[in-house]
Amino acid sequence: MLAGCAGGPSGNRTTVTGVCKSCKPYYVRGSWHHPQNHYEYDEVGLASWYGPGFHGKPKPYGELFDQNVMTAAHKTLPLPTIVRVTDLASGKSIKVLVDDRGPFVYDGRIIDLSMGAAKALGTYQKGVAKVRVQALVAESKAFSDYLAKHGNKNGRDKNGRTWLEVFREEIEGRHGAEELNSKTPMTTNPPVGPKAAAENSAPLKTHKPDMSMDDLIKELERLGVGNSNTATSVSAVKAATNKPVVGAIGKTYVDVGGSFVQKANAEKLLLKLNKSFIGQVVETTHTSGQKFYVTRLGPFIDEKSASKALNQLAQMGQSDAIIVKK
Repeated sequence: MLAGCAGGPSGNRTTVTGVCKSCKPYYVRGSWHHPQNHYEYDEVGLASWYGPGFHGKPKPYGELFDQNVMTAAHKTLPLPTIVRVTDLASGKSIKVLVDDRGPFVYDGRIIDLSMGAAKALGTYQKGVAKVRVQALVAESKAFSDYLAKHGNKNGRDKNGRTWLEVFREEIEGRHGAEELNSKTPMTTNPPVGPKAAAENSAPLKTHKPDMSMDDLIKELERLGVGNSNTATSVSAVKAATNKPVVGAIGKTYVDVGGSFVQKANAEKLLLKLNKSFIGQVVETTHTSGQKFYVTRLGPFIDEKSASKALNQLAQMGQSDAIIVKK
């Protein structure tokens, strides 16, 4: 029943001694990932979200993913771990259960929230947001130990409850409820005030995806990006592609296919999708110095249009697409 994660304590680290699913090193998209064998974790980075295309599919320990509940994916935290996620722009925090692996897009993203968790945090419309992720050590350890003691050999509840249900009914609020209050806050950029946050996160004026070319040109001019060549440029794009210009305004994109080590693979995917979408191949650099290539579609007029693209991509077999804001 005990430890699936090897290794002893280091300093004041709390070693995993109960259930720890998917603790062995694993290889994804050109990189090895080494899950940690302790719960301590406090990091600032980007949070994305996932849902359509993954809903109903099994997670590492067998339970089916529900995009509407408060869960998340992380590359190296023990499964399960309870974390507090704070949106640094708004200061809002939520508590989520980390029970899946990801995100595997190497551009500073440290956690992938379920769609439901992203909506609860208020980052769903943004697509990607800067957050602070803190592991709740006492609750995480108590939860893992409870599953090892009362669950079956796979750490599943004998009564058929999901991990999230077990946590809420047996653990939450009974262990380390105040554990974060005594910690010295990490040095980060201070959250902006409510007014500034509202201004910074305010979306562009909503437009219908099938807006006319004349309206599109007017909107470009209103935003200060129009010039004497605007009409010619937009018309040329429309004529050359023989499909609607879905994103001449705004900064909402959809990344599809994850990150590629070989640029040719990203270009091949773009060519495959070019009948339905306008896009480009974007080069990114991981902190290790490794270059990756992303197939990026858009920009889209608004998040609603991007969400429609996600559904369309899922039907085309591209279920790992995500919305990003630039």
